[in-house]
Amino acid sequence: MRAILSQVSLASLTGLTTLLLGGCSSPETGVPRHVVAIESDGTLRTLENQKEIPTNHVSKGRLTKTRAPKHETDREVYQKRNQEHFGYMFHGNHALDTNETILVFIHGGLNTLPAGVARADRLTEAIMKDPAHPAYPIFIAWDANLFSAWAEQFTTHRGQSDTGMGIMLSPFTALANLGRMLARLPLSVIEQGYAGARAWRAGAYGKGTNEPCCIPRPEQVNHQCETLRSKGWDVQFEPGRETCAFKGRGSLMMLACLPKSPIEGAVDTGGKIGWDFMLRRTRTMFTLSNPGFDRGAMDFFCEELANYMHTNLNKRLVLVGHSMGSIVANEMIRRYGERLHISDIVYMGAACGVNEFEQTVISHLLRHPETSFYNLSLHPGNDNSEMPSPWLIPISPRGSLLDWVDYYYSSADTDYGWTLGKWDNAVLGSSRFLLQQSPKAQERLKKQVHFKSFGYGPESQEGPQHHGGFDQWKFWNPDFWKPGPYQKDWYYGSN
Repeated sequence: MRAILSQVSLASLTGLTTLLLGGCSSPETGVPRHVVAIESDGTLRTLENQKEIPTNHVSKGRLTKTRAPKHETDREVYQKRNQEHFGYMFHGNHALDTNETILVFIHGGLNTLPAGVARADRLTEAIMKDPAHPAYPIFIAWDANLFSAWAEQFTTHRGQSDTGMGIMLSPFTALANLGRMLARLPLSVIEQGYAGARAWRAGAYGKGTNEPCCIPRPEQVNHQCETLRSKGWDVQFEPGRETCAFKGRGSLMMLACLPKSPIEGAVDTGGKIGWDFMLRRTRTMFTLSNPGFDRGAMDFFCEELANYMHTNLNKRLVLVGHSMGSIVANEMIRRYGERLHISDIVYMGAACGVNEFEQTVISHLLRHPETSFYNLSLHPGNDNSEMPSPWLIPISPRGSLLDWVDYYYSSADTDYGWTLGKWDNAVLGSSRFLLQQSPKAQERLKKQVHFKSFGYGPESQEGPQHHGGFDQWKFWNPDFWKPGPYQKDWYYGSN
């Protein structure tokens, strides 16, 4: 028992140290008008010496933390800093004013804030100077670091940012984590074995519709695909290269599920906690977790963007959400969709639930026939058996983040709440959110809703093969979203 308590205390201290030290640096950016940097508590990273920056241009700036307001006097300063920063982004911005398309890109989970800022620095010029599809990009860089999110459990209490109570309870919190991991260890092993069985059957996607007695989901999806196509819906599934790779991966996963049980337990418990707190951050970006429930950085940004769109009705707004970025995008649409005049919504490997998508995006599309939606997915076999790094194969369970969310982390009441970004979830869910609409609504939605899955095979020939790799392609190019033949020039390189 003494050894266990020592490990628990060490885990608490390590988690707290990670949280306190992680993300404390102030990243620099060469494109400050193209990046919205959001701290883990939902506050905005603003430019140093904001008042001294000329309104016409700044070549490089350091992004510093804005303190969340604790008192009424703090609130006035807090609001002013946010308004000054977004005023600098949107007012007197010649490049923004002269570009027809505004593209807002929201990255997903497992990204650090500096990595999001670096992505903006790397891609802004390439997007603006694209000869065929130029756009004015704005990158939402939010702190979705898994380790700091996991450690946040030690500085919060029942949803409140309460460092004192969190630290006091940290030994018990860590002990509860350990208890959960041990209690769920058999379930973790079984789920990884079941993932292996699903991967083994993944080659059946895109083929027949005769359901077998075991794991009939591929045939059910195939049947629904045929139904959608026969009714005129825009659905494209690319099986990709004919291969036995999924059978090999599935067999390996089933054989290795027991030897990998300690890591599977850590992924189950540690990942679940990290997921929950990353999900919390998608909420605090709009409403801070402080006694005044002040507005988060995204709320200020969306309001300024909506005001700009209102006075520039000729602009096209393209909203791109990758993974958990779709959850943030849904919140944008819920709060400000009526004022944003969105042209296209693009979700890549969306981590939002199918039911949340129906309630938010489908409802928005029905009210706005001028808006189109594109859902991009990996081949289901890649979702079931993804392994980002070869050196992790001997120790880590396989599967994409979306597969882990569905089978380890999600608290969805039914599979209608599973992640939209997985091909099978989106296609099967369409029997509800598309085919149960009125005939008139269906005819409208057929022009607005598009589903596309990339095939299995070499990236140079088939497209994205990993959940985290979607943004290695030209996500600003409409041809990349739309169903159609793969083009090799979509790929621009790894992060």
